Formats: sequence, structure tokens, C-alpha cells
Amino acid sequence: MIRVLIFTLILLLGFTVVVRNTEQTVVLQYFFGLATPPLPVYQLVSGAFIAGMLLAGLLIFPEWIRMRLEIRRQRKSLQRIEDEMARLRPPSPAMSSKHRESATEGEES
Repeated sequence: MIRVLIFTLILLLGFTVVVRNTEQTVVLQYFFGLATPPLPVYQLVSGAFIAGMLLAGLLIFPEWIRMRLEIRRQRKSLQRIEDEMARLRPPSPAMSSKHRESATEGEES
């Protein structure tokens, strides 16, 4: 619920920035006389935000893949160890008494 509230607050804040800055334009000057056409401020801010999100995603992606592969290896290792423990574990006393009862019932017949 708190995440939804925070997301709504950020969305509302962004919307108010867009509404209040629709008329203001900015021209970015680059090297060698290059410049952008006049753009509204909100487009530049939104573009910078989206570019930052994409760059962050690209930088995090390789580590995310590595962690997923490590989790898969750890799960397989854990499953092998659990299988080996089940194979090596002696039968529980409850199980052995049930086996004895079934064995004695078989002898009585």
C-alpha cells in the first residue's frame, strides 16, 4: 500500500511539473555550433530520466544474470545434498516399527 501511495505521489508531482512548464522552452548548445530545436523543459527532464533508467538497467543486467545463474547452481547443489541426505539417513524408529508390524502380520498369515 505504501508503494502505491509513493508511486501516486511521484506521478502527481511529475504531472504538476509538466503542466506548469509547458510554455517554457530550452535550447541546448553543443560543441561546433550544434544546438537542439527549442524543447519544452518537461521533455528534457523526462528524456533525461528515461535515459538514466535505461542506462541503469543496462548496467545492472549482467549482474542480475550472474545472480540468477548462481541461484540456479545453488538450488541444484542443495537438491543433490538433500537427495544424498535422504539416501544416507537411517530409517526413523516409527518407520521400523511399522515394518516390523507388517512383517509380523505377513508371518501370521
